[in-house]
Amino acid sequence: MEPAKSPERLTNTHAALRRAWHPVAGRARWVRRPVRVELLGRPYVVFRSARSELVAFDDRCPHRLAPLSLGVREDDVLRCAYHGWCFDSSGRCVEIPALGAGAVLPPSARLSAPAGVTESLGMVFIAPETPVVGLPSIPEADLDGFDALELPPTRARAGPD
Repeated sequence: MEPAKSPERLTNTHAALRRAWHPVAGRARWVRRPVRVELLGRPYVVFRSARSELVAFDDRCPHRLAPLSLGVREDDVLRCAYHGWCFDSSGRCVEIPALGAGAVLPPSARLSAPAGVTESLGMVFIAPETPVVGLPSIPEADLDGFDALELPPTRARAGPD
């Protein structure tokens, strides 16, 4: 008789959590400059495009894996601080300065994005993979007299169970 297997432990980076929405920050924090957030052990860069669209990608340039959060937003593109590669809000590379104007850009020069990024309840949410449930809802949040406040982020070692 085989020994009974113990159930798989659900940790903070368990793959099952990738199919859910997770709050990563308060909305007021997202202005012009790119910001690095970490979710489930993976870094993301989040910023607003010139059209105020909230955008998120893996925080690494496909060229030399430099953190894109060190870059800058110029008009509607994110420029990597390392070699200046520029990416539009869809993640497509639109400029490689070393190649010059009119150069053919490699199709692999593309950013990887999470399945979803959105704002709700005064927070920014990321879903790394297609979520199995919708965003949390608080119907009372739209009522007069409902107060919401943003607490400063706190780091803690804790498991989901």
